[in-house]
Amino acid sequence: MAIDYTAILNRFVAVAVEGVGSQLSLIDGQYPAVIRSRQDAPKPDYPYVVLDILNTSQEDGWLSHEGIDENNNLFYTTRYQMLLNYTVYGDNAATIANQLEGFFRLERVRDSITNDIEVGIVQTNPISSIPQLLADKYVEAAQFSLVANVSDTFTDTSVETVIEGIDLDGELARGNEDPSPIPFNITTP
Repeated sequence: MAIDYTAILNRFVAVAVEGVGSQLSLIDGQYPAVIRSRQDAPKPDYPYVVLDILNTSQEDGWLSHEGIDENNNLFYTTRYQMLLNYTVYGDNAATIANQLEGFFRLERVRDSITNDIEVGIVQTNPISSIPQLLADKYVEAAQFSLVANVSDTFTDTSVETVIEGIDLDGELARGNEDPSPIPFNITTP
Protein backbone atom coordinates (compact mmCIF):
# COMPACT_ATOMS: atom_id res chain seq x y z
CA MET A 1 0.00 0.00 0.00
CA ALA A 2 1.23 3.49 -0.71
CA ILE A 3 0.13 6.76 0.83
CA ASP A 4 -3.06 7.77 -0.96
CA TYR A 5 -2.45 11.49 -1.46
CA THR A 6 -5.64 11.91 -3.47
CA ALA A 7 -7.79 10.48 -0.68
CA ILE A 8 -6.02 12.65 1.90
CA LEU A 9 -6.45 15.83 -0.17
CA ASN A 10 -10.10 15.01 -0.90
CA ARG A 11 -10.83 14.43 2.80
CA PHE A 12 -9.17 17.69 3.88
CA VAL A 13 -11.04 19.57 1.14
CA ALA A 14 -14.26 18.08 2.57
CA VAL A 15 -13.29 19.27 6.06
CA ALA A 16 -12.86 22.82 4.77
CA VAL A 17 -16.19 22.66 2.94
CA GLU A 18 -17.91 21.46 6.10
CA GLY A 19 -16.13 23.94 8.36
CA VAL A 20 -16.30 27.21 6.40
CA GLY A 21 -18.02 26.38 3.09
CA SER A 22 -20.98 28.68 3.78
CA GLN A 23 -18.60 31.68 3.86
CA LEU A 24 -16.96 30.94 0.51
CA SER A 25 -17.89 31.74 -3.07
CA LEU A 26 -19.41 28.95 -5.14
CA ILE A 27 -17.89 27.06 -8.04
CA ASP A 28 -20.45 26.44 -10.81
CA GLY A 29 -23.01 28.02 -8.50
CA GLN A 30 -23.16 25.00 -6.20
CA TYR A 31 -19.79 23.91 -4.72
CA PRO A 32 -18.03 25.91 -1.97
CA ALA A 33 -14.72 27.17 -3.37
CA VAL A 34 -12.14 24.89 -1.76
CA ILE A 35 -9.55 23.78 -4.29
CA ARG A 36 -6.33 21.81 -4.34
CA SER A 37 -3.19 23.70 -5.32
CA ARG A 38 -1.53 23.27 -8.70
CA GLN A 39 -4.67 22.27 -10.56
CA ASP A 40 -5.47 23.44 -14.04
CA ALA A 41 -8.77 25.22 -13.57
CA PRO A 42 -10.04 28.78 -13.49
CA LYS A 43 -9.46 30.60 -10.22
CA PRO A 44 -12.72 30.83 -8.24
CA ASP A 45 -14.25 34.11 -7.12
CA TYR A 46 -13.21 35.45 -3.72
CA PRO A 47 -13.27 34.24 -1.00
CA TYR A 48 -11.84 30.78 -1.62
CA VAL A 49 -9.51 28.27 0.04
CA VAL A 50 -6.49 26.48 -1.44
CA LEU A 51 -5.17 23.26 0.10
CA ASP A 52 -1.66 21.93 -0.44
CA ILE A 53 0.54 19.17 0.94
CA LEU A 54 3.86 20.88 1.58
CA ASN A 55 5.94 18.01 2.90
CA THR A 56 5.87 14.33 3.86
CA SER A 57 8.75 13.16 6.05
CA GLN A 58 9.57 9.96 7.86
CA GLU A 59 8.71 10.33 11.51
CA ASP A 60 10.99 7.80 13.16
CA GLY A 61 13.22 6.34 10.48
CA TRP A 62 12.60 4.51 7.28
CA LEU A 63 11.19 1.41 9.02
CA SER A 64 8.95 1.74 12.06
CA HIS A 65 7.61 -1.79 12.35
CA GLU A 66 7.80 -5.14 10.61
CA GLY A 67 6.01 -8.41 11.18
CA ILE A 68 3.78 -11.13 9.79
CA ASP A 69 0.14 -10.37 8.96
CA GLU A 70 -2.89 -12.67 9.26
CA ASN A 71 -2.18 -14.06 5.77
CA ASN A 72 1.39 -15.06 6.72
CA ASN A 73 2.90 -12.28 4.59
CA LEU A 74 5.76 -10.12 5.76
CA PHE A 75 4.84 -6.45 6.22
CA TYR A 76 6.89 -3.33 6.77
CA THR A 77 5.46 -0.08 8.14
CA THR A 78 6.85 3.44 8.01
CA ARG A 79 5.26 6.32 9.91
CA TYR A 80 5.20 9.74 8.27
CA GLN A 81 4.42 13.27 9.32
CA MET A 82 2.66 15.28 6.68
CA LEU A 83 2.53 19.07 6.56
CA LEU A 84 -0.65 20.43 4.96
CA ASN A 85 -1.37 24.08 4.30
CA TYR A 86 -4.63 25.98 3.94
CA THR A 87 -4.56 29.44 2.36
CA VAL A 88 -7.69 31.62 2.31
CA TYR A 89 -7.98 34.44 -0.26
CA GLY A 90 -10.46 37.30 -0.24
CA ASP A 91 -12.28 39.52 2.22
CA ASN A 92 -12.32 38.19 5.78
CA ALA A 93 -9.47 35.78 4.94
CA ALA A 94 -8.07 35.90 8.48
CA THR A 95 -11.49 35.30 10.04
CA ILE A 96 -12.25 32.38 7.74
CA ALA A 97 -8.78 30.88 8.33
CA ASN A 98 -9.27 31.24 12.09
CA GLN A 99 -12.64 29.47 11.95
CA LEU A 100 -11.23 26.66 9.82
CA GLU A 101 -8.24 26.21 12.14
CA GLY A 102 -10.62 26.10 15.11
CA PHE A 103 -12.72 23.44 13.38
CA PHE A 104 -9.79 21.01 13.79
CA ARG A 105 -10.09 21.34 17.56
CA LEU A 106 -13.39 19.49 17.48
CA GLU A 107 -12.96 15.87 18.51
CA ARG A 108 -15.63 14.72 16.07
CA VAL A 109 -13.70 16.29 13.17
CA ARG A 110 -10.39 14.70 14.18
CA ASP A 111 -12.07 11.33 14.80
CA SER A 112 -13.83 11.39 11.43
CA ILE A 113 -10.53 12.04 9.64
CA THR A 114 -8.86 9.18 11.51
CA ASN A 115 -11.77 6.81 10.82
CA ASP A 116 -12.12 7.75 7.14
CA ILE A 117 -8.50 7.84 5.97
CA GLU A 118 -6.39 6.70 8.96
CA VAL A 119 -4.68 10.07 9.34
CA GLY A 120 -4.21 11.59 12.79
CA ILE A 121 -4.03 15.32 13.41
CA VAL A 122 -0.99 16.21 15.52
CA GLN A 123 -1.34 19.99 15.70
CA THR A 124 -2.26 23.13 13.84
CA ASN A 125 0.22 25.97 13.47
CA PRO A 126 -0.49 29.69 13.93
CA ILE A 127 -2.40 31.67 11.32
CA SER A 128 -0.38 34.23 9.40
CA SER A 129 -1.58 37.11 7.27
CA ILE A 130 -0.05 37.07 3.78
CA PRO A 131 -1.74 39.78 1.67
CA GLN A 132 -1.07 39.36 -2.06
CA LEU A 133 -0.33 42.27 -4.38
CA LEU A 134 -2.15 41.73 -7.67
CA ALA A 135 -1.47 44.42 -10.29
CA ASP A 136 -2.49 47.59 -8.42
CA LYS A 137 -4.41 46.27 -5.41
CA TYR A 138 -3.98 43.94 -2.49
CA VAL A 139 -6.02 40.80 -1.95
CA GLU A 140 -6.37 39.73 1.65
CA ALA A 141 -4.93 36.29 2.35
CA ALA A 142 -4.25 34.22 5.45
CA GLN A 143 -2.79 30.79 5.93
CA PHE A 144 -2.12 28.10 8.49
CA SER A 145 -0.59 24.69 8.33
CA LEU A 146 -1.29 21.51 10.20
CA VAL A 147 0.76 18.44 10.98
CA ALA A 148 -0.76 14.99 10.53
CA ASN A 149 0.48 11.44 11.05
CA VAL A 150 0.01 8.75 8.43
CA SER A 151 1.43 5.24 8.16
CA ASP A 152 2.41 3.41 5.01
CA THR A 153 2.59 -0.39 5.04
CA PHE A 154 4.26 -2.45 2.35
CA THR A 155 3.33 -6.14 2.24
CA ASP A 156 5.66 -8.64 0.62
CA THR A 157 3.34 -11.21 -0.96
CA SER A 158 6.16 -12.96 -2.78
CA VAL A 159 7.28 -14.75 0.37
CA GLU A 160 4.91 -16.77 2.52
CA THR A 161 5.97 -17.17 6.10
CA VAL A 162 4.66 -20.25 7.87
CA ILE A 163 5.15 -20.96 11.54
CA GLU A 164 4.13 -24.55 11.98
CA GLY A 165 4.69 -25.06 15.65
CA ILE A 166 6.40 -23.73 18.72
CA ASP A 167 7.19 -25.78 21.80
CA LEU A 168 9.08 -23.98 24.55
CA ASP A 169 9.84 -25.02 28.10
CA GLY A 170 11.95 -23.08 30.53
CA GLU A 171 12.11 -20.75 33.49
CA LEU A 172 11.90 -17.00 33.87
CA ALA A 173 13.65 -15.21 36.70
CA ARG A 174 11.38 -13.14 38.95
CA GLY A 175 13.96 -10.44 39.55
CA ASN A 176 16.26 -9.36 42.34
CA GLU A 177 13.62 -9.36 45.08
CA ASP A 178 12.60 -13.01 44.54
CA PRO A 179 15.28 -15.24 43.01
CA SER A 180 13.00 -18.29 42.57
CA PRO A 181 12.24 -19.12 38.91
CA ILE A 182 8.80 -19.04 37.26
CA PRO A 183 8.20 -22.16 35.16
CA PHE A 184 6.47 -21.80 31.79
CA ASN A 185 5.39 -23.97 28.90
CA ILE A 186 4.15 -22.71 25.52
CA THR A 187 2.85 -25.12 22.92
CA THR A 188 1.14 -24.27 19.63
CA PRO A 189 -0.30 -26.72 17.12
